[in-house]
Order: sequence, then structure tokens, then C-alpha cells
Amino acid sequence: MTFNYQFQNLPELFLKRAEENNCKTIFYFKPRKGRKEEKSFEQLNWNESKKQVEHLALGLIRIGSQPTDNIGILANTCIEWVIADIAIMCSAAITVSLYHTCTPEELLYLINDADLKYIFVEDKKQLEKVLQVYKETKLQGIIVFDEAVQKPEANIPIYLLSEILHSEDPIPVFEDKSTVNEAFEINSVIKERIANIRLDDNATIVYTSGTSGQLKGVLLTHKNILAQIQSISSVVPINNSAQHSLLAFLTSAHIFQRIAGGWYFIDQACPIYWCNRIERIAQYLHESNATIILSVPLILEKIKSKILNQIEELPDASKLIVKNALNAAIAFKRAEFKAQSKTVKTIMRLAHQGVYESVLKKVAEKISPTLKVIISGGAPISPATIEFFHALGIYLIEGYGLTENTAVLCANSIWEITMNSVGKPLSGTEIKIAEDGEILAKGDIIFKEYWNKPEATREAFTDDGWFKTGDLGHLDKAGNLFITGRKKDLIVNAGGKKIMPALIEESVRASLYIDQIAVFGDKQRWIGALITLHKEAVLKTLGRDPKIINDEGWEILCESDEVNKLITHDLQDKLKHLAEYERVQKFKILPQPFSQKKDELTHTMKLKRKVVESNYKAIIDSLFVI
Repeated sequence: MTFNYQFQNLPELFLKRAEENNCKTIFYFKPRKGRKEEKSFEQLNWNESKKQVEHLALGLIRIGSQPTDNIGILANTCIEWVIADIAIMCSAAITVSLYHTCTPEELLYLINDADLKYIFVEDKKQLEKVLQVYKETKLQGIIVFDEAVQKPEANIPIYLLSEILHSEDPIPVFEDKSTVNEAFEINSVIKERIANIRLDDNATIVYTSGTSGQLKGVLLTHKNILAQIQSISSVVPINNSAQHSLLAFLTSAHIFQRIAGGWYFIDQACPIYWCNRIERIAQYLHESNATIILSVPLILEKIKSKILNQIEELPDASKLIVKNALNAAIAFKRAEFKAQSKTVKTIMRLAHQGVYESVLKKVAEKISPTLKVIISGGAPISPATIEFFHALGIYLIEGYGLTENTAVLCANSIWEITMNSVGKPLSGTEIKIAEDGEILAKGDIIFKEYWNKPEATREAFTDDGWFKTGDLGHLDKAGNLFITGRKKDLIVNAGGKKIMPALIEESVRASLYIDQIAVFGDKQRWIGALITLHKEAVLKTLGRDPKIINDEGWEILCESDEVNKLITHDLQDKLKHLAEYERVQKFKILPQPFSQKKDELTHTMKLKRKVVESNYKAIIDSLFVI
């Protein structure tokens, strides 16, 4: 399939949607007051958003930004992030997204690798990171989102975003103001820059989260992103519906949130609520009218666990009613997913609706009174979690993709769910399986190149132009893709059997007790694992009071026979469907979870297996002693 590109670039898309929607609200946000936020949402309509974007774009031009300059954004997800992103592109520069969790050392590498000219930062914390490394970079200026930040007395050009946006004079921070005040200049300068941006021009550099090796900058074009926007509509059609709105809380530095949860909804003129702190998700789900969220499995599994714990705390009679209703609803949904007949699907759907309306609707409202659709990505999600949310009347759609394919490569749709599969390739995308099982992809969503890494770019493609995803999988007769794991993580045991760690690790995602698991066993006779626990669930099952269990007590408990027997039985249950050689035979419980501070997790919370293997080498070696 060849896309029909209505626009030559992303700024054209934004300005056209602004013209079409005028005074309609597009963004909801809570203004920051220093580190605090106001209680109620404020709104930005399309006209106001367009004005802010234009003023900021011209501001960048006035301080010296040139077309194709690389400009970074170092911030958590927030309204300012998206305004800055669009403004950068309207100035014909290139947005470089940076994870707000990166260390000063990582930041220095990223600034210099991307050759950043300017950088936006969220607040005092992020500004201090940049100032630590500023002298070792070629940065020409810093723009701060938070108006409460006090600019340090240093010979460094630092601007507050509010100085540009919240004044009658569009550009009050610049010395030469002689020609700034006329709307004509805004329109003519911006329009000229936008008119010169072509489909195949660079739009953004997105650094991969880096489960192994050095971070690589993925260079995406306007064409890549416009193709992705069109392809997503085939699985999550919004069609400019006034009935929907999105709650955005995943980091905008990640391609999934930025494109699938940002630009796609802008194209659809669908309002977006911005939540800039993960810990406020539950609050925002109730305070907003959001009907759609993008999430990662970790967050969804925590929501599920919280609801199940609340059910357990109900009086016995109520608990029995809700549990029976939930089990019945899951059974109806499971039958609906498997059914080939439209009649059977309809019957199961109606049966589920009866249980939902009579009992489960109130349970679903504990999550959100308005939530209807969840799009999950970034990591595999357990079938049990998918069934749970569907039972509560919330569509949970699992997708699969990489930064190199502009976010989403395959996805289930709201009309068709194939369990254990990530669905069919999106429109305009081709997928095939190589002889060694690697998933290969082609299409307009496939990236242009790795920034400053020509050799890595060559290695990422086959001789005939297929992108090598690095993932292993297979396609069924209907064209659904099933992921079996990462090619580089493949374990070959002492008997020559090939084992995918992901298959084992994903099987325990539904565990009430196991929080994280990392499995090992290359060239060994059996599989060993490092495990961290859901402390609250374990203590509750053992009848221990969490208030009197300190860190030392928890470490002792993790070593106890009582806890080890509990986890042994749990592993036996969760892994019983696997072959004997794929099951965990020995494990070690760690009292503290894997963390970003120890470089064991990426910025998107994916396990860095090689780092974990290095950090716990002695413990892992002990798992394979006879």
C-alpha cells in the first residue's frame, strides 16, 4: 500500500488542523506553580496553541536557530514539551528527545553526539544537569519551561519560556526588537521555513533506550511520522470524534508516546490531557474525561493488582459476587476472542454486557469513570491482564514496534484480538520472517539511518533493504505476528536446546508475588533466575505486618524457607505449560528491585541483561553449582 500524503511535513499538518478547529480545545493541563500544580485543568484551544507555537518558533529563529539545527528537549511529559516540539519543527530545526531521567554523564554524551545548538529543560533539576556539563558542549542557549526557576548569574544565555509566550511583545528577551512586533513577520518567516521542509527531510532524532551497548540516535523523517499517523488510524480510528480524549502520561522522549500518543491525536483533533508525573495517573484518570490512554504493561499490571486487592478487602458476600462476576466476564471474553462464528461472538458479547452492567461497571469506575480504550506497548503484556481489562469493559489493544519503525509496526485492533499475538502489520507495512526466525520489516515508517553511525545503519538492513528488528517470531495463517524473544538474548543450554528468556519471563508476569525476573542459563544444564518480589503481596499472604518489617527484616525473610517455598510453588504453577528444560530450576530472591540507579534498567524500564549479569555474577554463578 502506498500512502497518499496530504502534507509535506508535520508543521503543515498542525497548522491545517488549527485552521479547521479554531476555538475548539486541544490541550488540557495543570499549570505549574514552582514544584506544585493547580487543582483544576486549564485549556488551550487550537488558536491559542498555534499562537504559542508561532511565537516560540520565531523566538528560536531570533536567537539564532538555523534550519536543520538539532534542538533538544530534556523534560518529563507536559504541555510545554509538545509546544516546543512543534515550534522546533516550525522553525525547520530538528527535535532531539532526551530522557528526563538521564544522568549528567549520559546527557553530556547525548548533547555532543547530537551536536545540539539549543536545549529546552523542564525545571531547576534539569537545568542543573545541563549547567554541570555546559562548558564541555557547543550549546548556544538554554530555554527553561518552569517560570519559577531563578536564572543563575552565569555568562550563559538562559531564557524562561514564559518570557517568550506570556507577553504582548512576542519576543521580549532579545536585544534587537525593531521588527519583532508585527504579526506579518511571524507569518512570513515561519511560513517560509515551513514551505522549504520536504517529506524526506529530517524531523527528529530519538535515542533508543539502550538494553545493550551505547545509545543510538534514530533519525526519523517527516515522511516516517506522517506514514505512522495514517497507519495507526486502521487500528484505533477516532475520526475526529468529539466523544474521545487522551490522557498522556508516558514520557514524550519515547517514540510510542510522542507519535502514537501525541502526533496521531493532534492529527485527529482529539483533545489531550497532559499528566507530567506517573504517580498522578490514578488521580488524573478520575479528574479528566479521558477515554483513551497509552500505557506500558508494568503500569497496567499495577492497576490490576490494586483492583484485585480492593476486591479481596470487600465483605465476604460482596467479594463472592464480584469474583464470580469477574470470572464469568473473563470466560465470556475468552470465548469471544476464540470464536470464529460472528453469532457466537455476539452471544458472548451480550452475555458479558449483562455481567458488566449488573456488577462490574462499578469496579471499572474505580479505575476511571470514562476510560474505554488502552493501547499497550513497550513490552509484552500477559494474556491474563488483557482479559482482566476487557472483562471490565475496557478495550486493551496490544501493539509492537521499535523506535526504528516510528513506534507501531503491528497491533491488534478493537475489532479483532488474537491472544498471545501482537496482531497484524499496520497498513503500508510489510513483514516477513528470515530463515533464522528474525522479524524483518519494510515500509514508509522505517527509519532513515542512525545518527553519525553509518556502519550500524548498514548492519540494521539486509542487502535487499529489509530492516532487521532483532526480534524473533512467527506469523500465523491469518497474518498475526507472534513474538518469541530478542535474538541477542537467545539461550543455548548445555544440551543444545534453544530457549528464549522472554518466554519464561513473560509467563510469570501474572504472578501475584514476583515483581521482576531475569533468567540465565547459556551453556548450562538448567535455567536459573534472579527474582524480586511484590513485598506487600508476599507479606499479606504470610500474615506479616508491613509496619514492623524493616529493610533488614525483609532481607532475612527473602532468604527464609517460607518465602522460597511460596515462590517455588508460584513458579511451578506459572511455568507448567513450558517444556521441562525451559522451567526455572534454581533461583535467588533479591531484597531490592533492579533499578535505573544501578544501570540495570533502561529509561523505559526494560531489563539490561548484560548489566544485571555483571552486577550479580557471583550469585548467578552459584545457581549453576551442582
